Amino acid sequence: MAVQTIVSTGATDYTIQNQFSSQPIIMTVDNVTQVETVDFTRYGTILTFTSPPAPGLVIAIQDVAGVTGSPLSSFIAVDGGTVIGGGGGTSGISADFAMHAFNRDADGLLTYTKVLWDSDEPVELANGEGIFVNGLEQLLDNRLDDGTPMNSVQEGYVEPNREQWQTQSVHRKYEQTRFDNNKLFYFINSRGYLVARYNRDYTHTGPA
Repeated sequence: MAVQTIVSTGATDYTIQNQFSSQPIIMTVDNVTQVETVDFTRYGTILTFTSPPAPGLVIAIQDVAGVTGSPLSSFIAVDGGTVIGGGGGTSGISADFAMHAFNRDADGLLTYTKVLWDSDEPVELANGEGIFVNGLEQLLDNRLDDGTPMNSVQEGYVEPNREQWQTQSVHRKYEQTRFDNNKLFYFINSRGYLVARYNRDYTHTGPA
């Protein structure tokens, strides 16, 4: 995941890093997502705003691959490899190693997402409105920068004393995430309980 931050001078044009010149990007100004061709255009490494941001506002640019569209297997090998990055790493990865995640919509509907590490299925880590984590190694560690467990904070939690260009919990895609090396699947049983089934296949056909 690559990120560039620029403090606005009130100008219309800014120079961006070459890696952001052609690939899809997510850009925010003062934590507000900007729409390409509407709010800004790119020509090579020159970024041009339709309306220049006010001086002092933070412009944050991130490659889309760091947020969505990258398979988990791009970051870790199944044959006992380790996470790429500055974290401690995770070894002994099995073919069943997966990310399990839960999210609720405005009506309280619970959605369960399972993504196997060794697959081509894309995974989204952030909600597209800003930067959530500094990479998958931080998500595996399951801690915010101040050491707070990610799964212990509620949806909408805003980390205090954070700059606009820093990671922020409020931008996370999922409320709860878990990584497990075992064959695992979650489902709702007939009594309405969330059940974790280990080491057995399960085909979801509705409440069981």
